[in-house]
Amino acid sequence: MGNQTAKETKREVKEEPLKTESEAYNLQVFVYLTGNPDEVPYKANFGLVNKIEEEIQHLIEQNNLDLRAEECQLVMIKSGEKPQFLDRDKDVETYRNDLTPASTIVKLQSFTIPHGAQGAANLDSLNVNVKPS
Repeated sequence: MGNQTAKETKREVKEEPLKTESEAYNLQVFVYLTGNPDEVPYKANFGLVNKIEEEIQHLIEQNNLDLRAEECQLVMIKSGEKPQFLDRDKDVETYRNDLTPASTIVKLQSFTIPHGAQGAANLDSLNVNVKPS
């Protein structure tokens, strides 16, 4: 045993690879884009330093959605809690601890109201009292 070389006595240590810079500054979030009950959530990587408004724009662009970012919002729904609108002017970092894929649903919602009768029908489905004109 006294004749073992340093190479033979060295223990192999397995370490987790370090995250790349982009991974360290991103947060993986699953987002429902259409509201369709059969929808599979879209896996998005939100930049922690980005504003919620920027991430809404990215979601729309990356998924070719026919929506305007200024007419959309992200809604966070945690089990047993009321839905919370994410503040468009805040950084993603603000919500970092709440946006966990295991316990949180995030939905992209458009708050555009179509004109005419269709608009009234949509308002009615939101439990808003609509008076006919």
